Amino acid sequence: MWTCEFYLFIGLILVMTSALDSELFSKPTLTVEPSASVWEMDSVSLSCQSESKVTGTRLTYRFYRENNTVSQETLENVFRINVAFKDNSGSYWCEVGSEEKRTEKKRSDPVQVTVRENPKATLTIRNDSKNVYIGDTVTLDCSIEGSFTDWKYLWYKRNLTNWGNWIKDGTGNAYTFQSATLSKSGEYWCSAYRDVPPPRPLKLGGYDSPRRSQGSNVVTLTVKAMNVTLEPSPSRSVKLGDPLNLTCIWRRNQSSDSRLTFSFLQNNMTVEHSRESSVLSITGVEKRHGGSYMCAAESPGGGKSYSEAIEIEVQEFPLTIVLVSVGLALFLLLLLLLLFVCHRTRGKWTTQILISHRGALFGL
Repeated sequence: MWTCEFYLFIGLILVMTSALDSELFSKPTLTVEPSASVWEMDSVSLSCQSESKVTGTRLTYRFYRENNTVSQETLENVFRINVAFKDNSGSYWCEVGSEEKRTEKKRSDPVQVTVRENPKATLTIRNDSKNVYIGDTVTLDCSIEGSFTDWKYLWYKRNLTNWGNWIKDGTGNAYTFQSATLSKSGEYWCSAYRDVPPPRPLKLGGYDSPRRSQGSNVVTLTVKAMNVTLEPSPSRSVKLGDPLNLTCIWRRNQSSDSRLTFSFLQNNMTVEHSRESSVLSITGVEKRHGGSYMCAAESPGGGKSYSEAIEIEVQEFPLTIVLVSVGLALFLLLLLLLLFVCHRTRGKWTTQILISHRGALFGL
């Protein structure tokens, strides 16, 4: 039968063993570098510090966010978030154990890590151009919210196989096409960075301001071709003195853009330039009005499209008609002259006959 001294001895051994175990390592402390408050895309390192009390004790570490494990148990006391996002925000803590004594675990106090959203970027088409035509000058503006400065800008164009191909970077927040073509049509977006351009890794260090912006909204740019035609009224062949209207038509059967400027050319020389009227009116056609005509429609962005040339023929009176008219006039004049002479001659004959009759009656 066991004695009381035996139970006391066993209890003392258990207490001493527990005391030795509790002194294997200290309660851990969790620290965050560069700061517990960082910006999106920054790097974050969480260090779990615990002091080993027994020489040769190998400590193990595990990291948690809220109540979820974010790392496997490891001998490394650092947990790194290379690229932080808002979803990485939360309450973090670490747990330390002994590789030899896996029964005992010690937890650190929680540390709140906050990942702030980077400033928003907004992409717009300057002057809110809804109608962009071939040859236009088009400018895209990228603005970053907040008062932060020294941004450098990245421009992207989407296609069917890639969310965004990098096309340009620069210090200015504007991207300009000097002469738009159909190939410039597409979806564009922008972003901005400061100091370190992607995809280079960020160095650790505290930042009071963001080093990246968010990606902007997507803007669709549609470059249109202007189909211009020139129509004469009443026809391409007109008579001297008749009226003639030449109408420059853009996209027939559709409403035209009131901001377009129209010009008319005769034999490749500009004869009319108007910001209002698309009609060239000639009240009375002269011989000099004949020739090759075309018109041009110019958009506010500077793009200009020309119609195909048409030939205007001015009809003069044919020579045969002129000759017949002159001959008829001469004939009529000659006929009148003959009638007049005939009339005069007939009057003289009548007078001679009367005188003759009188002489015969009176014996003269």
